[in-house]
Amino acid sequence: MIQRTIEQLHTDYLKMFLNLPLIIRKDIIAVIDECPMSYNVCYLEIKSKTEMGERILRYLEKLDLV
Repeated sequence: MIQRTIEQLHTDYLKMFLNLPLIIRKDIIAVIDECPMSYNVCYLEIKSKTEMGERILRYLEKLDLV
């Protein structure tokens, strides 16, 4: 498996997020350090390019969600 760059994952997540219905964005997509995170929370972390955002992107990549 070829690991994509953070920028590629960032772009792919934002494309996916913007195509989601608003009601789905409240759903849990990731659990990092036993903390459940919705699409909205992940979006904020990823958009802000935080360390947690990078961890979320790598987690979602492993699950083949981005």
